[in-house]
Amino acid sequence: MFVAINISRIAIEFAVVGDDANIVSNFSISTQNKKTDDQYITEIKNVFDYLNINKDKITHAAILSNVHKFDKIVNNFFNTYIKLEPIVIENKDVPFKCRDDVNISEIPIDIFAGCYACNKRYGDNIIFVDFDTIITFSLCVNNEFIGYSVFPGFDLLSSSVHEQIPEYPEILIEPTQQVTAIKRYDALNVGFFHGIMGACDNIINSIKESYRNKKITVIATCKKPELLRYSGTINIIDQNLRINSIIECARMRILGI
Repeated sequence: MFVAINISRIAIEFAVVGDDANIVSNFSISTQNKKTDDQYITEIKNVFDYLNINKDKITHAAILSNVHKFDKIVNNFFNTYIKLEPIVIENKDVPFKCRDDVNISEIPIDIFAGCYACNKRYGDNIIFVDFDTIITFSLCVNNEFIGYSVFPGFDLLSSSVHEQIPEYPEILIEPTQQVTAIKRYDALNVGFFHGIMGACDNIINSIKESYRNKKITVIATCKKPELLRYSGTINIIDQNLRINSIIECARMRILGI
């Protein structure tokens, strides 16, 4: 077995993968609460123990990280409790082409690996939309990475408004069909939700317009997929895309397949 680890701005996600490449168990640890390194490591260990994961059968671990301050925590856990050194997935480990004028090292690894997984599963011409602290829109045409754009995510927008205007609370944005509200919390939710989803649909349509001669499939991944139900442009919601992209790259790096 090996463990695939995705370190994002929201959480550290673990997937224990069997020899048949199927996920045996998976869980995530939130990184949005302030904890010490030792507290994070203890929490990870406790979940491994609770799930009865057989540490002796784990032969490899692979990390894909976009928040490197948490890399040390994951490395320390595996070095101390599993007795192995995780490998780090890099852009060079992703078997995907880029446009000739694109510097592959400048592409965030989570975006590049996600595009590869989308391309492998859903076809030659795709827009990969990743809803995290920021929302990224990545275009791949004819099995080739073209470029990406960035927009503030749900949590980032909510926390930013609260920091600048404290009387407006920081909220957990939920999907809604309302377009107005009476209470301040609800009004924030209505505006944030429709504003972000409207902007996302507009960005996607603008990208598709630049390749109007292509049939482009839009694939999105989000920890709360219910937020995407009212999108007018997203064709496929794949909640496990991030971790599956790591599994794909890790199998090639570790097993050579």
